Amino acid sequence: MDDTEFESPAHEEVQADLRALFRGAIRMTLEALLEEEVRELVGAGRWQRMVGRADVRNGSYLRTLVTTAGAVDVAVPRTRHSGSAGDVLGCRSSA
Repeated sequence: MDDTEFESPAHEEVQADLRALFRGAIRMTLEALLEEEVRELVGAGRWQRMVGRADVRNGSYLRTLVTTAGAVDVAVPRTRHSGSAGDVLGCRSSA
């Protein structure tokens, strides 16, 4: 095999791919945590009908978090009376 037939990816390309992978993992993990928090606030899972529900879901909003791997857009679920599940993410801060 000749060196010209196969080129290894550049270091920057590998780092960019890893950052994208980490951003996806961060987004999925945070959204799962937020979903669990809303499930506890509401007293029922998504699309579940319960007699003793404490609250109802009210969609979600997009929030951008800046991490060392880059910006991550996270869907933050809301409830009708208790607000959003923002305790996991904390308060917003502006630079």
